[in-house]
Amino acid sequence: MNKLEWFENFQSMDDRALQKFAKKEDLKFSIEEIQQLRLIFQNASLTWLFSGIPAAELKKAESLIGEKRLKKLRKIIGV
Repeated sequence: MNKLEWFENFQSMDDRALQKFAKKEDLKFSIEEIQQLRLIFQNASLTWLFSGIPAAELKKAESLIGEKRLKKLRKIIGV
């Protein structure tokens, strides 16, 4: 799994499909969490793949899904 694929799926899949996709990577998100994560990362750009996700966005995501799942997500997408 590469970073670009995760970002593309995050932006293009519907909520349920993304929930199933994440589950394959052993990440469990509720539909509500997915919707909130989409709001947090709606301004994601390809530059994030190279420079990393801005700290403010990471803090918002951590408050939503918790430190453990955020670390796992970051490990999977390599940021």
